Amino acid sequence: MQKKVLLGMSGGIDSTAACLLLQEQGYDVVGLTMRVYDLPSQMVGDEPRCVAEAREMADRLGVPHYVADERTAFRQQVVAYFIDEYLHGRTPNPCVMCNQLFKFRILAEWADRLGCDHIATGHYVRALDGALYEGTDKSKDQSYFLWRLQPDVLRRCLFPLGEMTKDDARALLASRGFA
Repeated sequence: MQKKVLLGMSGGIDSTAACLLLQEQGYDVVGLTMRVYDLPSQMVGDEPRCVAEAREMADRLGVPHYVADERTAFRQQVVAYFIDEYLHGRTPNPCVMCNQLFKFRILAEWADRLGCDHIATGHYVRALDGALYEGTDKSKDQSYFLWRLQPDVLRRCLFPLGEMTKDDARALLASRGFA
């Protein structure tokens, strides 16, 4: 029986390459895109461009795709944190807080709801036995943004791009017919 993995999908190079790699490794992939804001300049019909692009990639890759509408929670948890820190004269890092308290919590909740064994993203990092390591490509390493993830979450995580460079990811997509 295939292991099931929930992949955070943006529709971009990294999540699409991660999906291809996971499929080639035999995983049953399910995609999830978080709708966190709506900018008028980024809308395609009634949805943000990233949601439309993720849905298109999921369709092309033959994976089920879900959208989590997290606009209110994102404003309350991530944007409010950023504004509060800034107003108090501190330099906020919303990505660190978002990944720990928001993004990976939602991914885990959806993974549980959909019966997924693992969580995956297109981050350029490596995880082993609940510990986080730098990605191979030091110029794209994203471990700094994920350092606050707890070991129980990291044990569920797959980071297929951790051993790759961005150029490797682009080459993989080109070799599979993705422009």
